[in-house]
Amino acid sequence: MRKIGYALTLCFLSLLLSPAIAEVYRQLDEKGQTVYSDTPHHAAENPVELPHLNEIPLTPLQIPTDLEQKKSAEIQYQIAITSPADNATFGHEITQITVEVKTTPSLAHPQHYLQYYRNNEPLGELTKNTDLLMENLPRGSYQLSVAVFEKTVTARGLYQTKRLAISPPITIIQQRHHLSD
Repeated sequence: MRKIGYALTLCFLSLLLSPAIAEVYRQLDEKGQTVYSDTPHHAAENPVELPHLNEIPLTPLQIPTDLEQKKSAEIQYQIAITSPADNATFGHEITQITVEVKTTPSLAHPQHYLQYYRNNEPLGELTKNTDLLMENLPRGSYQLSVAVFEKTVTARGLYQTKRLAISPPITIIQQRHHLSD
C-alpha cells in the first residue's frame, strides 16, 4: 500500500514539474503561420530561448521579538486632550472642531497608535495624528476621549491591539438652531 502512495506522489510531482522543464519549438505551418510546440518538426531544430519569468522577492513578515514587545510594554503614556477645553460650547456658526492631543512621551514606537472616541464609539481608524477634525456635528453634548494602542502582528499574520493608556474624557456641546419654530 505504501508503494502505491509513493508511486502516485512521484507521478503527481512529475506532472507538475514537466511543464517547467519542457522545451518550446517554433515552426511555420503550411499557411505560413507561426506555431509553437513542445516537439520539434525537424530533428535539427533548436528550442526557442524563452525569457526568464518576472520574479517578485517575498518580503519576510516582521514579527516583533520578545525584547521589542517588552520595550513597548515598558512605555507608560500620559495622554490628554489639550483642545477643546472640557465643557466647551460651540455656537451654531461653528461647523469644524479640531481635537488636539498631547502624549508624554510622544508616539515614537512604530507599533503605537491613537484611537479617538466620541461617546465611547471609535472615530475612524488607528492613527499617528495628534489632531482630529470633526465637521458638522449635530446639536448635542458629546464626550470625547483618546487612547494609545499597541498594534502587533501575530504569528499567523493577524493584527491584534492592546490598549496602553486612555485620556480622561472631556465634554463638548454643539449648539444648532432649532428648526421647529
